[in-house]
Amino acid sequence: MPVMLGRLGQVIYWAGCGLCVIFLALSMAALFDEEELTVVTVPIAIGSWLLGRASLYVLAGR
Repeated sequence: MPVMLGRLGQVIYWAGCGLCVIFLALSMAALFDEEELTVVTVPIAIGSWLLGRASLYVLAGR
């Protein structure tokens, strides 16, 4: 069971990293059009990465 939780932590971490990249790309595109969208997407990107990192720490022990 602990091996399975470790792998789940890795999957959630990589999903959070993927979401972070998507939201950062969206915020970079929004820099040229609408500044309000950048204010929203950057904290979401940071939050998704932190959530993934926390799940890796808790579930996988890294």
